[in-house]
Amino acid sequence: APAAAPPTQAPTDQGTPNAPAAAPPQAAPIRSVAGPAEDVAAFLRGRGFDARVAGGRVEVRGAEAAAVERALAHRPAGDVAVVLATP
Repeated sequence: APAAAPPTQAPTDQGTPNAPAAAPPQAAPIRSVAGPAEDVAAFLRGRGFDARVAGGRVEVRGAEAAAVERALAHRPAGDVAVVLATP
C-alpha cells in the first residue's frame, strides 16, 4: 500500500501573528482632551453619554461622533483619548 501523505496543517483563525493578545473592542478615535480620564468620562456622562474609562482612555458607546465632538468642543486638548467604542 502506498504511504499516506503527511497531514497538512489546517488554517486556523488566530488573527495576525503580531496582533495583541486580548485586543479591546474596536474603537474610532474622536479626539484627545485634557484629563484625568475619570473627569472626562464624568463630564460626558453628565451630558447624557454612556462614557467609561478603559485602559486610560474614555470609551463612549451608542453615540454619534459629531455629538461627542460638540460636547468636547470647549475642552482643552490633552492626553486623554476619547473614542467611540463599537460592540
